[in-house]
Amino acid sequence: MAFDGALNSQGAGAGFILTSPSGDQFKHAIHLNFRATNNTAEYKGLLAGIRAAVALGVKRLIIKGDSELVANQVHKDYKCSNPELSKYLAEVRKLEKRFDGIEVRHIYRKDNIEPDDLARRASRREPLEPGTFLDILTKPSVKEVSGEVSPDTPDISSEVTKAERAVADIETTDDWRIPLIKFIISKELPEDDTEAEKITRKAKIYCMVGNDLYKKAPNGVPLKCVSSDDGRHLLLDIHEGICGSHAVDILGPFPRGQGGYRFLFVAIDKFTKWIEVVPMGEIKADNAIKFIKGIFCTYRLPHRIITDNGSQFISADFQDYCIGLGVKICFASVSHPPSNGQVERANGIVLQGIKTRVYDRLMSHDKKWVEELPSVLWAVRTTPTTSNKETPFFLVYGSKAMLPGELRH
Repeated sequence: MAFDGALNSQGAGAGFILTSPSGDQFKHAIHLNFRATNNTAEYKGLLAGIRAAVALGVKRLIIKGDSELVANQVHKDYKCSNPELSKYLAEVRKLEKRFDGIEVRHIYRKDNIEPDDLARRASRREPLEPGTFLDILTKPSVKEVSGEVSPDTPDISSEVTKAERAVADIETTDDWRIPLIKFIISKELPEDDTEAEKITRKAKIYCMVGNDLYKKAPNGVPLKCVSSDDGRHLLLDIHEGICGSHAVDILGPFPRGQGGYRFLFVAIDKFTKWIEVVPMGEIKADNAIKFIKGIFCTYRLPHRIITDNGSQFISADFQDYCIGLGVKICFASVSHPPSNGQVERANGIVLQGIKTRVYDRLMSHDKKWVEELPSVLWAVRTTPTTSNKETPFFLVYGSKAMLPGELRH
């Protein structure tokens, strides 16, 4: 592995290249959108490369870099007295234990040209060659190393304890489950007639399993009921953790439809597989921002978005908008489609739906593809996915969709 860091008037960046024994390369550039020194950038390139090697299952690693300071601190030839760099060094020490053999070698800058170029391009937000991955970090990742817990981090374990106490003694707290539990266990109802009728009606789809309340899902799977606070914390985990990401892409051009639309901006949630599509007349950066803003406002800010190196998504305006909201952007080149495979498959599904419902059915009326979009999206959202056997509609709304054929007049 070779790594480097860069700092200039336009920002800081880092890069690394992992090379397999057979010569295959994995190139990764990182733009640091926070205050950093050149040494910080060097350490970031080193850490990112080591973490990638761990993720790939590498057991023996030779690391090359042109930073004499970093190499000698890792070798323990230099003492690290800088508190900030000490955090990075501590993380390196932890990761070293994941390898059977690891060695850091100091090399001259003239022998480290490719990683240096990656770091400089990342710091300046310049275009990267196809096949190169790009990450944009808004805060130092080593904050997690110190073991400090952010005051904003929800303490789920304490909330679980509260939920258990609520089940054991349901009189101790105001919980939405209490009326249902009382009715199911002892047929006790609220004094208010309206509330009593509502509880009686709702209780038909609930049951008790041991001391826990469960809801009978339409697919037959019992869903454990939690308190409102627990529910909010679980949603935070889903939407801010690894599941909180969207893949976005552009589909088209199509025949000019009603409203002058010729393109589709497509987004898919990586967890629920829910697809959003918006038609556009032009694929400019302003329209890309408008589209992603609609996604953010409707579904909350994701942890990250994944897209290709299209000019609309690598524009400074688009990146500034996302970074300003704290959303991480991960770029995947079109020459490396596995990284953005879900949105590519989503494009294929939408295309197939449009072809089936517009081209094949309406034949010469292909310009009506815009009017057919709602039907296509409905079909996609109510079709079970192969990964989890559930429909995106069920995962988003928690109930089965009422199909037109099931309606009774």
